Amino acid sequence: MKIKGTAKKVDLRFIRAWVHASICVLNYHNCPYPVNIETLTIEIKNLKKRINHVDGSKGLGGTANWETNTIELSKFLSPEGMANVILHEVIHLAHQDFGEGTLEFTTRTLETKLKPFVQQLAQPLSDNTQKVAAFIAHTKPGMSYRNDLEKDYYNETGAWEKVGAKDKYGAKKRDELVKQKIIERLKKKNEELTLEDFKDEEAA
Repeated sequence: MKIKGTAKKVDLRFIRAWVHASICVLNYHNCPYPVNIETLTIEIKNLKKRINHVDGSKGLGGTANWETNTIELSKFLSPEGMANVILHEVIHLAHQDFGEGTLEFTTRTLETKLKPFVQQLAQPLSDNTQKVAAFIAHTKPGMSYRNDLEKDYYNETGAWEKVGAKDKYGAKKRDELVKQKIIERLKKKNEELTLEDFKDEEAA
């Protein structure tokens, strides 16, 4: 991603975080036109004299060009406004056309629904930019994440620490596996399947 220009009220790291998070959410959900972040260009500029083609008003928050994979952003936006516009324009790139007479209506509606979820990805990216950059920097030769012994090995310091990872959809799959094991076991023993068997296995 290439970013040109500087915003008045928003840091570059904030913009990068919201672009990455917006693309992540839309590409994860198999948008019809996956956004290529490698070739994406973000241009931050004065859009006050541009005319809005939808309502005829003067001044734009942003634009999206499908052919050049380019997004323009107004340099005067606040953080909240910039977040809205970035997500809005990424949706334009990812879905391009929702149909005659409903392009902006559908884009704005989807933007409103997705913004809280995108924020949960973008905020930690932005807030922890320097911290994560330092972690990555320590992987370079001569730094502390390099092994100075002759033989490679797994550094288990802090490894496998629980961070609260949860699998909402996998729970049903795991339950099915437990029940399948019970059925297989009972078939081998030629015993009758009862509700208590399920309860005992799940408790274990």
